[in-house]
Parts: sequence; C-alpha cells; structure tokens
Amino acid sequence: MVENAALYAAIVANPREDTPRLAYADWLDENGATERARFIRLQYEIEKLPPIGAKMSKAKKEEEALLKKYEVAWAGEITWPLAQRRFRRGFIESVNVTANSFLENGERLFKLAPIREVRFTTLGALTPAIAASPLLSRIEALAFSSYIMEQIHDNGRLEALLASPHLATVRRLDFSMSRLDRADAERIAACPHLGSLVHLDLSWNQITDPGLWEIANSALLPSLTSFTLRAGSQAWPTGVRSLVASPLADRLEHLCLAYQQLSDIAALIASAPRLNKLRTLDLSDNDITDAGADALAAAPHLAGLERFILRGHRKTIGKAARERFGKDVCIF
Repeated sequence: MVENAALYAAIVANPREDTPRLAYADWLDENGATERARFIRLQYEIEKLPPIGAKMSKAKKEEEALLKKYEVAWAGEITWPLAQRRFRRGFIESVNVTANSFLENGERLFKLAPIREVRFTTLGALTPAIAASPLLSRIEALAFSSYIMEQIHDNGRLEALLASPHLATVRRLDFSMSRLDRADAERIAACPHLGSLVHLDLSWNQITDPGLWEIANSALLPSLTSFTLRAGSQAWPTGVRSLVASPLADRLEHLCLAYQQLSDIAALIASAPRLNKLRTLDLSDNDITDAGADALAAAPHLAGLERFILRGHRKTIGKAARERFGKDVCIF
C-alpha cells in the first residue's frame, strides 16, 4: 500500500480534522493510488448527501464495491480478533472490541487509525478496569453490544463506568437495550463527567417518566443537543411533556421518539415552542392521527427541520407533512 507516514500520523493525531485526510487523498492521487483517494473523497460526499435518493444509492453502491475489493488491504493490521472495524471519512474510525482486547491492545489501536468510536462486545467484570483506563479519554463515541449491556445494570458496573473521569471527552453515549431503569437514568443525569456529551441514546430501557425528567432537567449535561428514545423505554405522555418543556428542549437539535405508540405525541411536539432549534425529528410509528399531522404541519417552531422522519404512517398524513416540509425533508 502507498503510504505517507507524516500525513498519516497527522490524521491519527487529529481524528476530527478534515484537512490532513483530504491532503492525504491528494497525495495518493499524485502517487498512483487513485482508488484509495477516491474512497476517501466518496465517504465525504456520502456524509453531505440526503439519506435517501438516487445520488445516495449510487454513492453507496460505489462505496460497497470499493470496500469489497480493498477493505482488507486498507484495514492493515486492524483485523479480528484485534477489532472489527468501520470506515468513515476514508479511514477506520469505529471499532468493535472485547474488553480484554481494548485493555491489551488499545494503545496500538489508537496508533494504527484515527479511532473515534468504540463499541465493547464484552465487558462484565472488567468494567472497573475499563473505567480506570486512560485510553477511555481517547474515545468520542462509546457504545456497548446489547447482549453485554443486559448485564451492565447489575453488580455496580454502571456506577463504576460513570465514576470514570475519563468520560470527560465522550461526546456520544449509547446505552440502548441496557436494562436501565429510573435509578440508572438518575445516575446518568447526576454524573459529573459528561459535560461534553452531545448525544445520548436511552432506547429500549425501563427508565420511565421520572427518569426522563431527570435527564431533561440535568444541569450536568450542558452540551446535550441530541437525544434518542426509541420503543421499550416506557415513556408516556407525562414524560414527553416534561421533556419538551425542559431546559434540554431549548438546546435540542436532534430528537428521536420513534416507536413509542403514543397517538398524542404529535400534539405534544406541535405545542412545544422550546423545540425551535430542531433540525432532525423522528416520530416514526407513533399512531399519529390526521389531526396530529395537521398540528405538526402548522407548528412554526419546526421551520428549521432538515429531516422529518415519519416511517410507518398513512399516505394522508404523508401528504400533509410533505406540503409543509417538502419531500426532501419529510421521510417515510
């Protein structure tokens, strides 16, 4: 593989920066590695495209073809069981690792690629060791496989993780399908180390309305602007009402309340002017009525939506939403 050690080191050292990556693509072009250069630029193009449509479909097919042909070569030393990997912006940014592999090979991983996201596939009794590891501070997005997260509720493991000061750099946290309850939501809301957290996913848990209130009103989550709460969370109108009336609502840019089966959720969102910064709203599969759709379409504070996702709704509702938001914004 053609390499430029200095440029690659700059990419690894500055994983959020675009300039070194695009400079590397230019260098690759100049040195005959045109398909590798094309892949880097293609993934940048994909990030800017609408999530559906002919252009996205064409770009994804080209991406898949390049990965099928070159993924192993481009991944280099990052192979399973060291880690499973995913490319973003042309380089491996996301890996799935076991707790053992992270503790034993984490330093090496962060030298091999601009890693930003880590999903643990095992955790268990090693949770305290993970929490104590300085490597945790290298992670921007932290997630856990669901069959492992069924255990993090137990034996003080969540408490051990939330006690880690190394969480201060984490910007995205995925606790979906974790068997978390109201007390766990309170622990998250009271965690002093999540001041940089931008996105929180609490889908498929048992946090209930009081737990949702704690998250929405936490003064320790000042950077939170993206919140996901899909089905199974036992959120009811009272909890949603407290969310849209909370200080969090003033900051939210991305909100997903999909698969909650709450027919009155449309009215709650439509009557919540504090949600005026929303850019993405997902209310899929919520039994929204025609009246609810009309209320959403008339809500002036939703003028800034860039994506409005209403999968699972009738065409009559789709027509009302499209007339208000446009077919490029409203997704069914």
